[in-house]
Amino acid sequence: MAKRWHDEGFITAVRSYGESSAIVSILTKNNGRHKGFIRLSKQNRALIQLGNHVHVHWRSRLAEHLGQWSLESLREYTATLLNQPGPLNGLTIACQWIELVIPEREVNPGIFQNFSELMRDLDSPVWLEAFISFEVCLLKTLGFGLDFSHCAVTGNLENLVYVSPRTGRAVCEEVGKPYHDKLLPLPSFLTCSHQSASKKELNQGLDLTRYFFERYVLSHYGIKLPYNREKLYQ
Repeated sequence: MAKRWHDEGFITAVRSYGESSAIVSILTKNNGRHKGFIRLSKQNRALIQLGNHVHVHWRSRLAEHLGQWSLESLREYTATLLNQPGPLNGLTIACQWIELVIPEREVNPGIFQNFSELMRDLDSPVWLEAFISFEVCLLKTLGFGLDFSHCAVTGNLENLVYVSPRTGRAVCEEVGKPYHDKLLPLPSFLTCSHQSASKKELNQGLDLTRYFFERYVLSHYGIKLPYNREKLYQ
């Protein structure tokens, strides 16, 4: 019996398959990151772009087969970012992360929600803060327990300015100051959603997530940091 389902999702990868077809990977809300085959046409070529929000219909003779997509546009985010190199690069890297570290067909509503929020914020002045927050959420989802809610030593909720490179937990200024050189800076926008970020803090945020990706994720999966991530630094 043929397998069919409907869902919504974001396109995260497109690979050409012959001259008139493509294999499209989509992060769906209820069916995880899923792949499918699609025949290209004048109507759907503009739709099949990274980050576009689509309604999907997947069908296959057997559930374990690649299957075939039918797609309808919900929102074409890519078109709004074409003249914004920074946010467009952030979108590309976020899609690369999804493809690199999220297992295929593993349902994860948290990842879908985090990606949805990133797409909403990429076309805004706080796009880089949103991208860094997305990386933090991705690390948490992968099991690397970053916790910036309180000081790991005292339990204090204020003056959280460091992160332990060993545990990924916040450390307050009073406790961390003697060990300043051994701790990672915690930019304030990651603990206060209404705090605007300076270029220095944005770079600190990129350094922070990069450290945990390199230490705990990249070696485990045998992959390299997305090459274009360096272009995000301010």
